[in-house]
Amino acid sequence: MRQPDGSLSASWHQETDVLFKRNGRWRVVHLHDSPAPSEAGEK
Repeated sequence: MRQPDGSLSASWHQETDVLFKRNGRWRVVHLHDSPAPSEAGEK
């Protein structure tokens, strides 16, 4: 992700997309994005 000052930051996310096909074309009708859970045992 690019920050407003132009620097880059990296992070892991989970994303769920809901697609719907209408008139022969696939469209994204909903998108949910959340931070990925940390690894087990990591605090």
